[in-house]
Amino acid sequence: MVALGRFIALLQLEREELFLECKASLPGGELKQKIAKTAMGMANIRDGGTIIIGVPIIRGVLCEVSKVRIAN
Repeated sequence: MVALGRFIALLQLEREELFLECKASLPGGELKQKIAKTAMGMANIRDGGTIIIGVPIIRGVLCEVSKVRIAN
């Protein structure tokens, strides 16, 4: 789990990076497959990475980030 400050910083990048992948919400099985594939790829990165679910990517840019709500 990512600390709140780190999560906000990742969202503010507004794009994917080697260590950051975003996945749009998809039907259960399809989303699980995409997450598993991404996690396996990130396992090869020295410090791993972060997957944010529910934020779609269009042409390499995080979309609808303003709709992400962070609850305390």
